[in-house]
Amino acid sequence: MHHTTNVDELVRDVSVRMGVGIPKVRGPMDGWSHQVFRLEYPSGEVWSLRIPKSKDDALYCETGLAILDHLKKVQPTLRIPTPLYRSQDYHLLTFLDGDALNAWDSCKLTEKRRHKLLQSLAKFLLKLWSSPAPKSGKKLTQANVCGNRLLLT
Repeated sequence: MHHTTNVDELVRDVSVRMGVGIPKVRGPMDGWSHQVFRLEYPSGEVWSLRIPKSKDDALYCETGLAILDHLKKVQPTLRIPTPLYRSQDYHLLTFLDGDALNAWDSCKLTEKRRHKLLQSLAKFLLKLWSSPAPKSGKKLTQANVCGNRLLLT
């Protein structure tokens, strides 16, 4: 795990592994469990480089990536990031443009725009909630608690 992460080194690793050139790097955006960098390539592709802050965060993220993989299989039109590559040091996902959900409030958006966002969110949640669960028999139990986070096993 990179505690003092050399982002340039990780970006070079991404470029070699994915067979792409060197991107323009924006960030970091500091998330709860990751530092997130936006990688912009001359081809127009944009990816998200997520660097876990700890080993626990990396483990927790593996569950999230597995859920994203499953949702992409059962709901291919659901607008969620697609995991592209994972390692113990970083995760690479497609980047979704747009504002974070916490970025909208009555000072920034008109009521009409807020209603449109809520309608989109409702459609997203309906697709998410109607997605079939994996058939692997995995269950959520008290034994799967990592810190204050629940994990699927």
